[in-house]
Amino acid sequence: MSQLIETRDGKHLRPYTLQKAIELHVYTTPSGKKPLGQGQAGIWIMNKHNGRCAHGHFVARPSTLGNPYALTARETRGATIARYRHWLRREWVKHGAVRAALYRLAQEYVQTGSLYLVCWCAPKPCHAEVIRDAVLGIVRRGSGQ
Repeated sequence: MSQLIETRDGKHLRPYTLQKAIELHVYTTPSGKKPLGQGQAGIWIMNKHNGRCAHGHFVARPSTLGNPYALTARETRGATIARYRHWLRREWVKHGAVRAALYRLAQEYVQTGSLYLVCWCAPKPCHAEVIRDAVLGIVRRGSGQ
């Protein structure tokens, strides 16, 4: 059964009704500027250093969704991101703080049609891409807590 998510105007949307809203949404920052960073389906991954991300969700360490695996000389960025993807899946099934954080991000995305994730890596490949994919998966499947 799909979970209904209430929007700011009191309407209840099922995740599959979000696609049309995404197609109609124009993605800009609150200041009206196109954000610096990488965006897909209305979820923007911003770099903390660029100054255009004051309104975003910080997902780097030490946040709940921060990558517990640091880059090292012996492990590539891609391998670190792959390890994070496995970690996130393990944490999701525990129904703990990580799942709650992902669900809050998914709710905001449905309510506003956009989401800004802030890390230190963008525009380089980043664990925030895994978070973006997880949020989109939650919305598409209607997974709740």
